[in-house]
Amino acid sequence: MKTRQHTYESENSEYEEGLENSENLDSKEQIREEIQTTVDERGFYLYEWISREELKMSIRADYLNIATKSSIPLAIVTFVMGVIGFALGNITGIILAIFGILFLFYLFVGIFLIFKMLQKWSMYSRVANVIFTDNHLITHSKVFERENFDENNPIFEKTKKLFHEELFESSRLPNYIETQKNVLTTQLGKIFKNSAKIMESVSKNSHSSKNNPAGIILLIFIVGGLLFAIMMGITYFIGVPIVYLLAGLYARIMHAILLTTNNTEYKIQSLFTKIDNNSHKLQNEKNTLVSSLNEAKNNEWLENLSGRINGAFKKLNIFANSTTNDSITLRKMLEKSKYHDIFNFPKYDTWIKNQVLTPIIELISLLEKNENIVTNTISALNSQIIQTSDPGHQKPLELQKKRLQIQLEELQKMKQILHSYQEKLV
Repeated sequence: MKTRQHTYESENSEYEEGLENSENLDSKEQIREEIQTTVDERGFYLYEWISREELKMSIRADYLNIATKSSIPLAIVTFVMGVIGFALGNITGIILAIFGILFLFYLFVGIFLIFKMLQKWSMYSRVANVIFTDNHLITHSKVFERENFDENNPIFEKTKKLFHEELFESSRLPNYIETQKNVLTTQLGKIFKNSAKIMESVSKNSHSSKNNPAGIILLIFIVGGLLFAIMMGITYFIGVPIVYLLAGLYARIMHAILLTTNNTEYKIQSLFTKIDNNSHKLQNEKNTLVSSLNEAKNNEWLENLSGRINGAFKKLNIFANSTTNDSITLRKMLEKSKYHDIFNFPKYDTWIKNQVLTPIIELISLLEKNENIVTNTISALNSQIIQTSDPGHQKPLELQKKRLQIQLEELQKMKQILHSYQEKLV
């Protein structure tokens, strides 16, 4: 029965492994297709291999890894030092010895994490994103031909190990961190459980006093076990949140350092990301503004929609300004970089035109139409004001005219700002 059960479990495990591998292959194929489609459209694809969030998570994983692996050696050292401490200074000696161990432990952990941070900083700057062009890809500060590219290249092994992520596959860090947390909490539970058993044993054996060897050993176990449990509790309940905060700060600092230093690859990658994100936001805000302008145009600006329109334009202006300037900066940077020969500038320019310039031109045209409508409405109101002799009727018309004049000025300002972006891009 056991043999049959074992066979079944093995077959089931193999099936699940095969299914997982099949899903990974399908996912990889989808990513490759997405890359090719995007490259055909805009001349490049920015594949985020290691994100800033994953950089933070990797530091958390390092801490949990060292905490779980060191728990047993730490327990042994705690007991040994507890015996020595008891021999030298009774209970006080035990406490001082154990807290001395705690200090040395966190000193060691701190040195270990600093080493890992420096190691990952160097790697992260070169592998955070992989840039794909028509015939090449850029990663690890190297240029590879796509036709002959091997994703299992030994040069990537260190990256895979440090960040727990294969190229074109999802990160294993969340599962790894969760596993390490479970291991650590299980260890804590066992420590408290065993400490409780020892205390129970002591209470049942009254002869085990501090004057006989068995009693002394049990006493050391009790005090040492409890203090060790406290140490591991600090390691988990206090150490983990603190390391998480430090990891977040570290990721921010690394990002800032890489941007301020002369790291061309990272700057190119960051600009690609910004332009891609902001161009989508620009499209969304453009659609919002177009909807409001069309609504105003259809009712000949008789309803007060200026607040909504001005608010939508402010948001759009932020993304239009950022995308325009970043597009120009990126182009200049690529032209001066070592990648200018492998980059398809005409295709990139076409993409920028479609993503940024075209929406701007469409908005300018719509603003001009609305400008004409508002101008005509103001002229019509002037005629009504002249023809109306009743001051009570003139006052609302004059207020409406004033409101439209203010909006006309706003429309003209909007148009002028968009024209400036158009000139830059052209």
